[in-house]
Amino acid sequence: MKSKSNEAKVPAMGDLMADVHTAAEFKARASRDPTGLGAMTQAQWCARYHVSRTALWKLRKAGIAPDVILAGHKVLITYQAAAEWEARMIARSRNAVEEEAA
Repeated sequence: MKSKSNEAKVPAMGDLMADVHTAAEFKARASRDPTGLGAMTQAQWCARYHVSRTALWKLRKAGIAPDVILAGHKVLITYQAAAEWEARMIARSRNAVEEEAA
């Protein structure tokens, strides 16, 4: 019979984010998830990337925001979608710099 002290407890997402107050803390916490599974709210994404909610809406209107999941009325952005968006923005920035140099 296993003792309860040997069983791993998996905290709820709210518990994981309860003590996160800055984008750096959020990024550090998110990077500890080796699977890349999970999602963040729009406010958490904005804090992570230092983008205002207004700027996020402008990105969505332009069609270049990260993909979202609608969970009822809540809009979530997965860590994977955030990473893919970041890669697209880096590529877009590189292309713009190369065009300026040419």
